[in-house]
Amino acid sequence: MAKRSKRPLEAAGGRYFALPHAVLDSPAYTGCSAKARALLLELCRQHNGSNNGRLHLARSWLELRGWNRPATVRKLKDELIRRRLIVQTRHGGLNNGPHWFAVTWLPITDFRGMDIVQKDYHPGAYLLASLDEPEKKQKGRTAHVLEKQAARTAQVLGAEA
Repeated sequence: MAKRSKRPLEAAGGRYFALPHAVLDSPAYTGCSAKARALLLELCRQHNGSNNGRLHLARSWLELRGWNRPATVRKLKDELIRRRLIVQTRHGGLNNGPHWFAVTWLPITDFRGMDIVQKDYHPGAYLLASLDEPEKKQKGRTAHVLEKQAARTAQVLGAEA
């Protein structure tokens, strides 16, 4: 009789990233837009077990994965930071390489080369996220147009009085 394999029937082959149910069920995650969740998975794709804090959203890497609009990536990154699902660990730039990020449900094992220190990093920060959404602007109207419209309304109301 052949030996049974010790590998569970549903074991994943190759590398994978485990996303805890506590994160998936958290208000910080469930309140995210679908695109922000997709960007979070792109960050998680880079994790190898010891590089939390060194995950990046480099334009060249994201373009290969179908993310073609830098403005969209920036907006979604800001959403993930606001919801405390990620934290920026290093400020990149022209000669400093890409910005680095960490997912907040995992510890950072090596703080060398980062702009934050261990006492400033709090695993589980996504549980403390303030989920007050900023006021959304009216679709198709920039802040500049809304300011002009408010000024005109004030002038009209002032003229009627």
